Amino acid sequence: MKSNTTAHEPQLQKPGAGLPLYQRAYLRLWLKPVVSRRMPREEVRASFDRLAGKLIEKISEIPAELRNTKILVEPIRGLEDSSRYWSLNGVLEHVLIVSQGLETIILMLA
Repeated sequence: MKSNTTAHEPQLQKPGAGLPLYQRAYLRLWLKPVVSRRMPREEVRASFDRLAGKLIEKISEIPAELRNTKILVEPIRGLEDSSRYWSLNGVLEHVLIVSQGLETIILMLA
């Protein structure tokens, strides 16, 4: 699917450049070992379901003809710089591909 773009594409880091060191350290040293291990599995699932519901609700409010327009978002902790200029449909396609890949890996490990 081709997205609408402006004549002046933003100058962002290349895909795969990764997160800044302080963000990687936060994820590796705090979020992953401390926060994620303390949360009960049922609470994680409920949180995921709530977030998915909110996403579906918000997406349905956006007209279909605007979902291919790329938008530059402000830097967000945990988001690679190269991922800040996507369309909604591009993001949804990426999430679908990644989640299907994760599902395959999880089922193989089970």
